[in-house]
Amino acid sequence: MSPPVEFILLWLAALALSAGVLTAASIRYAHWRGMLDREGQRRSHSGAVPRGGGIAVVFALLLGCALLSGGQWLDGGLLWRFAAAVALVAAVGWLDDHRPQSIRSRLLVHALAAALLVSSWWPGLPLWWLALSWVGLLAAINFWNFMDGINGIASLQAMFVAALLAHAFAAAGEAGLMLLSLALTAACAGFLPFNFPLARCFLGDVGSGAIGIAIGSLLLIAVRHGALDVWSALLLPLAFWLDAGLTLANRILLGRRWYTAHREHLYQWLVRRGRSHAQVATLFLGWNLAVVMPAYLLIQSGQVPSAAALAIVAALGVLLWTLGRRWVLRSARYYGFD
Repeated sequence: MSPPVEFILLWLAALALSAGVLTAASIRYAHWRGMLDREGQRRSHSGAVPRGGGIAVVFALLLGCALLSGGQWLDGGLLWRFAAAVALVAAVGWLDDHRPQSIRSRLLVHALAAALLVSSWWPGLPLWWLALSWVGLLAAINFWNFMDGINGIASLQAMFVAALLAHAFAAAGEAGLMLLSLALTAACAGFLPFNFPLARCFLGDVGSGAIGIAIGSLLLIAVRHGALDVWSALLLPLAFWLDAGLTLANRILLGRRWYTAHREHLYQWLVRRGRSHAQVATLFLGWNLAVVMPAYLLIQSGQVPSAAALAIVAALGVLLWTLGRRWVLRSARYYGFD
C-alpha cells in the first residue's frame, strides 16, 4: 500500500524544515567551537565559513528513518543497517570537522560502514558482487567528499540522484524505499539555502561522507530490488563519477599524491578560471537535466538499452571533461598548480 500524497508532502516539509532549523543551529555551534574554513591556496572560497552544517542533513535523514521504522512500507532490518551506516560515516566526519583525523582511521570507519550494509546480502549473493558493492560504497563516500568543494554542488547532485531514485522505486512498487530517497532529497533541500548560491556554512566531512554513503546505498538497494539495473545505477551520478574518477586517475598517472587535498577537479578549475560557484554548480545540474535524466527516462520506457545509454552518455561526458580541462588549463593563470 502506498502512502497518501498528503502524508508524503507533509512529511517531506517537516524533514526539510528540520534540516533548515538544525543547519541554523549548526552555524552557531561552529562559530562557538571555531570550526571555520578559512581561505587558502587549496580552497575555492574567500573569508571564514563555518563547516559541519551537514550534521543537519544527517539528523533530518535519520529522523526520516526513525519515522519510517514504525510504518509498514520498509523492511526494518534494511532500514536499520542503512541508518547505522550513515551514522557511522557521519560520526567520523563530525570528529574530523572538529579536529583532523588520520586517513587510516577514517577509511577504517568507512570500510566498516560499507561492510555493515553489504553484509545484509550475504550469503544470498556471490562474493564478487559483495566485494564490488563494498568498493562502490567506499568510492561513493570519498567521491562525494572530493566533489564537495564549491557551494551547492554536492547537495544539488544528491537531490537530483535521490529524486530519480524515488521515481525508480515508485515505478517498482517500493513505496518505503521511495520515501527513504525522498527523505534524503528533503534533508538536502533544507540545507541548500544556507549553502547556495552564497555559503553561510559548508557541509563538512560529516555531511559529504554521509550523503555519499546514503546515495551509494540507495543505488545498490535499487539494483538489489530490481528498481534499476547496474548500468542505470551507474548513470544517475555520472557527473560526479567522471569528474572525481578522471581527476583521480590523472593525478595517479602524473605521480602526484592523489590522496592529498588539491584543486584539480574540473569544477574547481572552472571556478579558478573565473566562473562563480553558482554558475559551475548550475552547469553540473544542467548536464544532469539535459543529458542524464532524458537517458534515464528512455531506459525506463524501454526505448534504449541501459548499457548503450550509459556508454553514450559516458563517452560524451569524457569528451566534455577532456575538452573543458584543456580549455581551462590553456587559459588559467595558475597553470601547473598542484
